[in-house]
Amino acid sequence: MHELNIKILGTSNGIIKGGYAAHLLENARVNVLQNLSIGSSHPTVIAHALERSDLSQREEFLLLDVCVNEQRAMSKNRYEQSISVSMFRHFLSYCFEVGVTPVVLLLPVLGEDGQLITETTERWKSLCDQYFVRYLDVFELANRFGTAKDLWRDSNHPSIEFSEKIAEETFHIFSELHSENKKHGFFEMARKAINMFRSSSRNPVKERISSKLDIIHLNSERKVVRKTNLLSVDFCVYDENSKLVISSGGDFRILGFALDMAHTHSALKLSGKNIVIQRFDNSYYDESKKLWYVSWSLLKPVYSQEGKVEVSFLKPKRDGEFLLNDHTPFQPERRSVTAELESVLVEYV
Repeated sequence: MHELNIKILGTSNGIIKGGYAAHLLENARVNVLQNLSIGSSHPTVIAHALERSDLSQREEFLLLDVCVNEQRAMSKNRYEQSISVSMFRHFLSYCFEVGVTPVVLLLPVLGEDGQLITETTERWKSLCDQYFVRYLDVFELANRFGTAKDLWRDSNHPSIEFSEKIAEETFHIFSELHSENKKHGFFEMARKAINMFRSSSRNPVKERISSKLDIIHLNSERKVVRKTNLLSVDFCVYDENSKLVISSGGDFRILGFALDMAHTHSALKLSGKNIVIQRFDNSYYDESKKLWYVSWSLLKPVYSQEGKVEVSFLKPKRDGEFLLNDHTPFQPERRSVTAELESVLVEYV
């Protein structure tokens, strides 16, 4: 009999065969209402995934797992850390509004030397401590079960056997919190207390757990619908002659885009108060693939000028002015410029 209703918001570890999510699905006491995980994505995926959360299916717990891909990008110096703080605030804002208990899974990355890299998990641990959010530190868990190189199948994914242990420990956290919720109404009481505290003019939490993020869905004359068994997404199609203006009612900064990386080979030049050129070409371009939906952040946020940012689409090239995504090869392939974008993630400033 299912006792615990959960949703999962992760990246590839949340959908890979034999991963922790697969083991949670096998637990008869767990009911996974939705798996919102999207592989190969940065923490900006939080906003894009939550947009697809079915609010008619109310979860008790929302499990968040985004550290691996952030660490991957950080290791290549291709990530802006301030974005994670904004994304965590957005995640907590959703949880408090919906009445969901957040739990964070802190997965480290296996380095080439066989040691676990914990730079990102340590920062996320500090965020969790700051907001009193329960988490599972998989680095500490790994130290209890053996050496890292025996517990990971590759740099980004724990082995099937260790993923089962991760699922077991995550289930224990859910069970403990479930008992507290039933006995004390723990989360509802905490939510009310925080809402009361937020009303205080001297309260710093008012800013810390509010979200100023918005997803702007794009529109263009050329559109394409990409589908898989699990997902259907409308994309706008742009080429080298295309121009795009992103506008809103207030000043904002662009944090990232949701796109189809299998059908995108372009650099984006974004012009507002500042100008950023970032390459979105990647090693996974494949016209035969149905869809490879991802959420990628900008290495440097772009700030709007009078509420607008202009976007042009350039041929990717190896140039110091062209910033790299962590999936971008140094030397671009020779292809025509094309970009399939769904939406842009902005933060009002």
